[in-house]
Amino acid sequence: MSASASSASASSSSSPIPRYIDQGSIELISVIGHGAYGQVYSALDFRYTDACGEPLPRAVKCLRRNGLDARQRQFQRREIGLHRLATGHPSIIGMSRMLEEGDWIFMVMEYAPEGDLFGMICDKQRVSHHMKHECLTAR
Repeated sequence: MSASASSASASSSSSPIPRYIDQGSIELISVIGHGAYGQVYSALDFRYTDACGEPLPRAVKCLRRNGLDARQRQFQRREIGLHRLATGHPSIIGMSRMLEEGDWIFMVMEYAPEGDLFGMICDKQRVSHHMKHECLTAR
């Protein structure tokens, strides 16, 4: 376990993100992303196993419950609701479950080792911009 998972805190008004959640069935391993209202961790879900009997890898988005204004709270609820609606679509990362523990909301999701759609779009835009620049300078 990285030190970041055991001592992470998105705000001084929030308690640290715990290492284990969901009655100990999920272990948060390391931070793989940051957002405006929380962090995303790689995790192991001991409730489910893969074909080899190993704990299922997960991504867990940890969202603050406290210290949000009305607009932020609405944005957070909308994000969770939209993710619930989109789960099940073959092109969308599925949300396994949502937990509320202490100062945190945990969105337990499928783990995509290649990253998320936002990251892919940003990378493609960077590559596209770089390729256009190379083509123009090669002329």
